[in-house]
Amino acid sequence: MYEHEHDLFFEDKSGTGQRDPLIEELLRLPNAMVTGHQAFLTQEALESITRQSLDLLADWEKSSNR
Repeated sequence: MYEHEHDLFFEDKSGTGQRDPLIEELLRLPNAMVTGHQAFLTQEALESITRQSLDLLADWEKSSNR
């Protein structure tokens, strides 16, 4: 768990230049996957988590096949 995740994951801030050294270090690791905190359990939340996770994996697969 990363305590400062709220400011990084709840909105798309990819174009803001906001940087976090720990997240950047984790992203460089080949055996790490960084996701937002998921501490809720409803049907809607699980469906959203599943959909977003599959979309991220599909994007990753496309980018790694280039």
